[in-house]
Amino acid sequence: MNDQQLKLLHKKILEIALDFNVFCLKNNITYYLMGGSALGSMRHKGFIPWDDDFDVFMDSDNYFKFL
Repeated sequence: MNDQQLKLLHKKILEIALDFNVFCLKNNITYYLMGGSALGSMRHKGFIPWDDDFDVFMDSDNYFKFL
């Protein structure tokens, strides 16, 4: 994947993450960033430059609400 493709992918992942957050807020679902998403948000103030996914965690109660 070249840099331009990765940049477009990061833009789409951010759109998904924002929609995911709105959905979770509306439905009182608690989730946490994990893995590369958590690391990127802290260390890079965004995405890890080579990361290509969105990592979240939630406990089973919140997962069943999400479903």
